Amino acid sequence: MWKRYLFLSLWLLGMLAPMALLGRFSTHYNHLFNWVFGPVYMHVVSHAVLFAVLAFMLTVLISRIAWMRTNGRLFMTVLGLVILVALLQESLQLTYKARPFASDEVFDIFVDLSGACLGLLIYGLTKWRTNLKF
Repeated sequence: MWKRYLFLSLWLLGMLAPMALLGRFSTHYNHLFNWVFGPVYMHVVSHAVLFAVLAFMLTVLISRIAWMRTNGRLFMTVLGLVILVALLQESLQLTYKARPFASDEVFDIFVDLSGACLGLLIYGLTKWRTNLKF
């Protein structure tokens, strides 16, 4: 079980670390980072995947808590945690970029929540397919 918590912790650390900041120290890294994540669709896909995996992992871990066994309480808790992580991630990015909150951040948070909903859907389909108590 501790491996799941370790993986979740590393996943969160990777999500919250301002990877674009490293581009200030290496032109090669900056070029590669912009080549991969520069297009808008790649930015959207990467945010959605990061938060889908986060929501799935959180749901798996939190569903083991007895008072979280009801679907509504579980899903709302996971979405609340995802919103907190999304806001923290955007706040850290804005801090090192030294700019105010704008429509780009609202769009990113919307994509993050969409990815989280995808993760919850995958969790639900997995539970349904394996015929386990959902």
